[in-house]
Amino acid sequence: MGNPGEGTGKLYDLYNGFQSGRFSNDEEAAREIYQAEPSDRRYRKLKNKLKNRLINTLVFIDANQPRFNEYAIARFNCLKLFTAQQIFNFYRGVRSSEELGSKALKEADKYGFYFIALEITRSLRNRQAIRGTARDLAALNQKIRQYQKVIEAECLAEEYYYSLVATFSRSGASRGELLEDAIRQEKELRPYTEAHNSVMLTYYARNFFALRYILDNDYQRALEECKIAIEQIEERKYYPHIFLFALWFRILQCHLQLKNYHEGERVVQRCLELTATGSVHNHFVTREMHLLLSLHTEQYDRGCDIYFDTIESDRYRLLSDHKKENWRIYGAFIHYLIEIGKVSTRAEEEGQRRRFKLGKFLNEVPTYSKDKRGLNIPILIIQSLFLLHRRRFSEVIDRTEALNTYAYRYLRRDETYRSNCFIKMILTLPAANFHRQAVIRRARKFREKLELEPLEVSGESSEVEIIPYEKLWEMVLDSLDDKFQKPRKPPK
Repeated sequence: MGNPGEGTGKLYDLYNGFQSGRFSNDEEAAREIYQAEPSDRRYRKLKNKLKNRLINTLVFIDANQPRFNEYAIARFNCLKLFTAQQIFNFYRGVRSSEELGSKALKEADKYGFYFIALEITRSLRNRQAIRGTARDLAALNQKIRQYQKVIEAECLAEEYYYSLVATFSRSGASRGELLEDAIRQEKELRPYTEAHNSVMLTYYARNFFALRYILDNDYQRALEECKIAIEQIEERKYYPHIFLFALWFRILQCHLQLKNYHEGERVVQRCLELTATGSVHNHFVTREMHLLLSLHTEQYDRGCDIYFDTIESDRYRLLSDHKKENWRIYGAFIHYLIEIGKVSTRAEEEGQRRRFKLGKFLNEVPTYSKDKRGLNIPILIIQSLFLLHRRRFSEVIDRTEALNTYAYRYLRRDETYRSNCFIKMILTLPAANFHRQAVIRRARKFREKLELEPLEVSGESSEVEIIPYEKLWEMVLDSLDDKFQKPRKPPK
């Protein structure tokens, strides 16, 4: 951060204030240094100066840290060599430029950093054209064309993958339209995967193929594409470990959809190994998928253990508030299972020690109030289920009215059809006066529609079924009997 012993001045005060934690925001820093607001011209100028100084120090980062694997270290060092080579080019330091360029090119070829290899080879071609032989120049031109082809394939695979991910989760396009486009793009990409041995290409292309099969509800083929990708990437020896995690996680999603509990358990352990010292986010999304796998395969005791182990783990405190809300919602379903007697052993003990407080739960999940799909749906549903089991029928009626309004405003045939069907099943409760057989009759047509629509839990769907609606409906019916209930609303 500058010259040795330089520990005075406003620039140092700003850096040290943030680095030590004395400043937590711009307001605090501007007030102490200039007795002004962050919009003050002096503060903005000082802050920009600090940013530029910090950027200059980036090349001094020590990559030899536990969180850097060999691939990451090589990428960082290769970028550093490439940057130095380009600076020598700028100052016309020919000999040093060629020396660094050759060294960086060797690393780039070894680890598959083709975008770096292309730029270095292009810069070397300039000198080769002036003082090299025609044969050497032809060899460089051939290398450049090879790099261009690989990079073109990588970019195309990346483009198709991210476009499909985005449209899968956000677009109003029908599943059929997306599948038609994906099949066409798959035919275009397949020849590239056979022609080029690139880690980037393999990862994005095979991940795209897996999503294409998920669109077609062919989860076994999607799973196979991910396994092929893992085998091909591991053959290369050098690769980003995040690629392996993402592919194993996709396999886990497929096992969840196929209800392969035992295979899914094995994959969960592989994912947790890959996140043991890495991303907190990836570690906890794996735990989420593990929980859903247990609940979707009716391993309710296992699901309870996963939930309590997760929220009591040391790393749980590192989660963002938004992600913690996810776990509070999962916890509501776990406590519901405890309350209706679907679990035993440790879960029962935890249930007695931590009786679920519905009012507290409602106050602890504010973030989803503006989210009109996704986890907002299970929040609304679990409220009604708790009230029904506790036979607070008047309050159930209030909740069903809210559910009806919600479904009318926000649920659509293309994105949240199963949720729409299930909510309409819930709405039959007050209409049938909570009589079990009458509810079954009134809800039959919606139950049949629900069963015709396959459950989507691949991660791209906007719906989240923490417990499949078919199983949840059985639990609803277990809370009813063959007596008519005519609850009265308390006077206002």
